[in-house]
Amino acid sequence: MKQNDMEKRFQTAVEHAAPDVLEQVLDGCAQPSDNAAVIPLPRRRRRLPIAILSTAAAVLLVAGSVFGFSRYTAYNRVDSVIGLDVNPSVELRINSREKVLEARALNTDAQNILDGMELRGTDLDVAVNALIGSMLKNGYISDLANSVLISVENGDGEKGAALRARLADDISRILGSSAVDGAILSQTLTEDDSLQALAQQYDISVGKASLIQEILKSNPRMQFASLAGLTINELNLLASSRGSSLDTVTAEGTASSSAYIGADRAKEIALTNAGAPEAEVRGLEIEFDCDDGRMVYEVEFNWNSAEYDYDIDALDGTLLKSHRELTGSAGSGGDIGEERAREIALEQVDAAQVQEVRVERETDDGRIYHPPDRRHLRGGRRCRRHHTGDHPQADLRRLHRGQPLYRPRRRQGACARARRCQRSAVQRMENQI
Repeated sequence: MKQNDMEKRFQTAVEHAAPDVLEQVLDGCAQPSDNAAVIPLPRRRRRLPIAILSTAAAVLLVAGSVFGFSRYTAYNRVDSVIGLDVNPSVELRINSREKVLEARALNTDAQNILDGMELRGTDLDVAVNALIGSMLKNGYISDLANSVLISVENGDGEKGAALRARLADDISRILGSSAVDGAILSQTLTEDDSLQALAQQYDISVGKASLIQEILKSNPRMQFASLAGLTINELNLLASSRGSSLDTVTAEGTASSSAYIGADRAKEIALTNAGAPEAEVRGLEIEFDCDDGRMVYEVEFNWNSAEYDYDIDALDGTLLKSHRELTGSAGSGGDIGEERAREIALEQVDAAQVQEVRVERETDDGRIYHPPDRRHLRGGRRCRRHHTGDHPQADLRRLHRGQPLYRPRRRQGACARARRCQRSAVQRMENQI
């Protein structure tokens, strides 16, 4: 059989095998039943061009980065600087949410306090609690030394003042919970280049430098350098004993003096050394002072025609300095005479070194007074605390020519400290010669 015949037969077989139902299907479509369900076909979504999608993604990325950076910058921006001074000096830098950004140790004691502490990211209240607790634990704050200085620097004055007051209350409560009656000094600061320079020069905090400046306003004869090494409790005691007007500092509580011997014991030491009965002394004065960075009691009085000055260590009662100066006759009101005055003067010095002694008879504060020649060397500087006017400066050229220098007379009512200032001037001039 040829191939063509085979193809025709195969085609005929297929046609008879497949039923012809086209007409039936068309009839069914023409008359749909009421129950027939129409199934909607999903519409094909139109795709956005790839360029538009890429641009939108880039915009979102940039916006997210800017927002994240701004939040990061705001979080890490310093809003306030808090200084806590006892003897350890710690500086806390916080953001507007009062989270600690940095804790700095400003001296060796503060390094010991911060050792092992990780305060970054903690709340300010938590950090302050931890620092004060550590100072209590290490003995920097106790019944013997109970003063704390809080310094707040903030560009917003009202916000800084509110933060200062809150911290003062918090620290007072923390100390009270440890049975310590605290003495809290607090202040708000503004940026000051001169204070920054002083703080760097003496290696102290800006807050402590500001407190010392306030004390010096009422006590100009003191020196910044001698006060820089004192603790806050010592500065607080010094300010209160001097009646210093701390205009920019708020003080709460009383500084503890329990570590010192006290004024009564200092008086007893001085009178015992002089052999003077307390009932016979006149013009007794006792002051709490600082001498070359050491806390001392200055005791001054008159007894038995002599003036006595003592400096006594406030901590242990050591007699540091003593001076006795004869002022006139013993009680009778008469004149002891030039010869007796000469003898008394020579008893006070090494007679072998004396080449000439001249004696004058004067009346000083109503008493007859015989000053030896050494008194002619007095002159020079004014004691700003105890005098109202300047003394003429001594003319060293007159001294070299063998002529006596001008000796300023004591003013009526001048105190012992003023005369001691004169003695210091004498000593300085002698050293120059």
